[in-house]
Amino acid sequence: PETFGFDTITSSKVVEGKFTLKGSLDVPSLVYPRFIVEVDYVNAEGDTKTTKIACTDAVALENGHFYYDAWVRDFSTRTFVGGKLHQNIYQLERENTEIYNLKREYESTVSYARVQKMNGTPQTEINKYIGDYQKIYKDYKSALGNYISEKINGEIPTIEKALLLEAHGLSNIENEDLIKSVHSDISTEFGEESFHFQYLSTLIEKESKLS
Repeated sequence: PETFGFDTITSSKVVEGKFTLKGSLDVPSLVYPRFIVEVDYVNAEGDTKTTKIACTDAVALENGHFYYDAWVRDFSTRTFVGGKLHQNIYQLERENTEIYNLKREYESTVSYARVQKMNGTPQTEINKYIGDYQKIYKDYKSALGNYISEKINGEIPTIEKALLLEAHGLSNIENEDLIKSVHSDISTEFGEESFHFQYLSTLIEKESKLS
């Protein structure tokens, strides 16, 4: 399929910075908290207007009780407490020094370039930092792909292997047999009608078109 649809599990209103969500999942899945925020802006005529913007995060979720705290302008500062699945999927740099250092390096490079641009640094100078970022990010993605491959080769549940591929994509996994193995195991454990089998099938089809 060309596209893949997602369902709304539950929703709630944020009141004084707090909200509560309730629901359940048949199997652990990636979910995407989406916040609709009203913001004021000044138009070309100088009038103050209000509009709505959507900000979306990504969380690896399983049934249980969780605490979530985030700033919609920078989800990297989020706090997510309650179970290890999210950490195992989205916070791999906590387990691997190389990934951690590369991630910090490319994030600091991007931040520095943004500050320089705000300070009026010429674009020709900014482009140097963009080049640095692209190289560091490529190294980061390579290290991440190698580490994900190691985890998939290890003794972790099939659903966790599937979520790792769904969250981080397939392009950095050099061993295609690993992907095929996870795809097959999902079919065996959850069936070909399951969300995870169909979603991974979509990713495999997409990657084959890009290669």
